[in-house]
Amino acid sequence: MTPWRSRPGDYKIEKTPEEDIPAESVPAEPAACQPLADMFFFTSTPRAEARAARTLTAKNELDATIVSLALLAYEQSDAEKVVADLRTASKSCTAYEHADYKHSGVKALPAPQQGDEAVSFKLTSSVEGTDVPMTFTIVRSGSTLAAFYAMNLLDADKAQVPAELIETQLTKLTQLTKLEKTSG
Repeated sequence: MTPWRSRPGDYKIEKTPEEDIPAESVPAEPAACQPLADMFFFTSTPRAEARAARTLTAKNELDATIVSLALLAYEQSDAEKVVADLRTASKSCTAYEHADYKHSGVKALPAPQQGDEAVSFKLTSSVEGTDVPMTFTIVRSGSTLAAFYAMNLLDADKAQVPAELIETQLTKLTQLTKLEKTSG
């Protein structure tokens, strides 16, 4: 049996409502987990200069995976700091509270070998009494972060950001960067 692989066309893509990605950071407890908490809303310290977010839901009714993604534009040093802070927090933070939710089981994961650097981690969020497993992957390409997280309420093993989505987004980002350099 051939394993099912996702492709960008396998998803319905919608703009993420502004109220789902507040511009300001919401405090986390303990504060050492703040970088992880911020990425849930695609915020960070330092703040991104610009950001755009989308939500992808699988068109296949048998796949309950939901992927959120954002492009976050920074100064180069700020982008590097955000990734470093996420890497540190994903290794040192095991649980935290944020925006009236509890998050536990934080664990650093092997990062994909994409972009200039990347960080991945997983956790379980308790949302209204339901445990929701989630994985996060953040890839830095120059001064831009491509941030992804996936959740799946029906199958914890499928709460992964599909590699094909990361690859597609980074390819588009690279093409856009090349276009901007040649026209600028």
